[in-house]
Amino acid sequence: MADIAGRKVFLGIGAIVTDVKTFGSEQCKIVAHLRPNHPSILNDSQRFFDIDMKLTPKESFANAKFDDNGIDADGNPLGMKPGFGVTSIGPKWPIGRFTGMVYVEKHHFNENINKIEDRDAKWPPMDYHAHELMTIVYENQQGPTRYAGFHAEMVTPAAGPAGDARIRVFRSGMKLLAHPVPVGEWPFTMGPRKQCDTNIEADVLNPLPGTDDLLKVTKLEANSAPGTQGAVFIDLNLVAKHYDYNGCEPPQGLVSPKIPFWLGFR
Repeated sequence: MADIAGRKVFLGIGAIVTDVKTFGSEQCKIVAHLRPNHPSILNDSQRFFDIDMKLTPKESFANAKFDDNGIDADGNPLGMKPGFGVTSIGPKWPIGRFTGMVYVEKHHFNENINKIEDRDAKWPPMDYHAHELMTIVYENQQGPTRYAGFHAEMVTPAAGPAGDARIRVFRSGMKLLAHPVPVGEWPFTMGPRKQCDTNIEADVLNPLPGTDDLLKVTKLEANSAPGTQGAVFIDLNLVAKHYDYNGCEPPQGLVSPKIPFWLGFR
């Protein structure tokens, strides 16, 4: 399926900053880190991947190659504060973070896939659903509308077209577990570009060439049967609202993916 006009899809990877262009720069080079046994060879220039935080939807939607930093509960950029970071390295160096995540526009990802993946480390990592490491951004006159992907289960379907559905959201990275850890239940309006965006087609669920297995994932709809599990993309403002800022264990709210793996879930 062709891309939808005015929408960009981003894929999240772990990142270690290896070089910064200049003091105060928003440009750097990274080495991708996808799983525990993914070697972080910081002096292997063949794996260096250029990042430019001026090429984001907020700065230039048409030219965006990387998603922006996350937001707090008031809608302000997170910077280095706790929260759902989205692209969490930087945003400027040398003061910003040198390890974290980068969300790469899917076409730019594919153009650089040989720098991101290697024989022993493919995207998505085996314990993640692809949608748990994805964001969707729509172009708007008021500024980009952003969604983050999660794996969830329908609890109570919507009573009608205007009603809310209640869904249970799971902690990211639990794909291989028979009983993934839930982090909370919330009512959401589900539909195209609603609180939960259901405008999810093959260009989202199959973002990389040759990964047809991703299409086996169900997308949750407002009328999905109770107990149905699948992909949901939640408005980033609501992700920030329902984030577990207290660092509870197990979480009592949404949390970020654990990539790179030594960073924990915060």
